[in-house]
Amino acid sequence: MLFCETGLRAGDLLRLPTQQILALKGKQNKILRVKEGKTQKIRDIYIANCFQEVYVYAKNVQSSYYSHLVKEIARLITPTQAYRQLNMGVEHVGNHTLRKTFGFWFYKATKVIAMLQRILHHSHPSVTLRYIGISEEETNNVLKTFSVFH
Repeated sequence: MLFCETGLRAGDLLRLPTQQILALKGKQNKILRVKEGKTQKIRDIYIANCFQEVYVYAKNVQSSYYSHLVKEIARLITPTQAYRQLNMGVEHVGNHTLRKTFGFWFYKATKVIAMLQRILHHSHPSVTLRYIGISEEETNNVLKTFSVFH
């Protein structure tokens, strides 16, 4: 859930201290502050939309980091089984799939590529569009039916 709601990289999510989530319980604004491993940039992430589910999980985790989830999955199923469950007939499922999912749905909902570029720390809007799978052909198809005057 946190992958899809935040667009965090797997490594950043796994380094997330569960205490940081638990500390948000009494706060009005549910904002996680994360230092991204790849870019070393600080990112504030609003998680109010999924806080209750994430809090319940974090409260029951015995580890001080979210990486407990990986150990729990490994204990329950093999990596091959996990891949099969995640794949479910879809080709090319990988480490960035859920991060790209976040980006794709954020873009579909807002159409604000500049903001998504900033969230994902990409260098250029074209990088972000390519990352989330929006091709030039799709953009051109939309422009075929777009008019300021209609």
